[in-house]
Amino acid sequence: DCKPDTADQTDQQFWAAQLAAAATEEVASNSPSLDGCSSATDGMADVKPRKECLACGLVFLDPTLYFLHKGLHSDSDPWKCNLCGHECQDKYQFHTHVISADHS
Repeated sequence: DCKPDTADQTDQQFWAAQLAAAATEEVASNSPSLDGCSSATDGMADVKPRKECLACGLVFLDPTLYFLHKGLHSDSDPWKCNLCGHECQDKYQFHTHVISADHS
């Protein structure tokens, strides 16, 4: 499951999709409880160091995913795609581009 299924899909496309899925899962897993019964100590045994992307604000529990995500941003311009050079106006355009663009 960790390899691209077709020869047409590049490593960049594969990892961009993996990062997008991981970011979505982490946002969902960091959502507060809706039952109102959580306490300050709930889940403390499972606390992992969190890494936040300073450019777009995404929070990652996995340092490897954080490192891979940072590779999507250009060092000189955080809204410029490091995969293809496309320049976006803000974090919303940037994330939409990374998720939906054909980086072949």
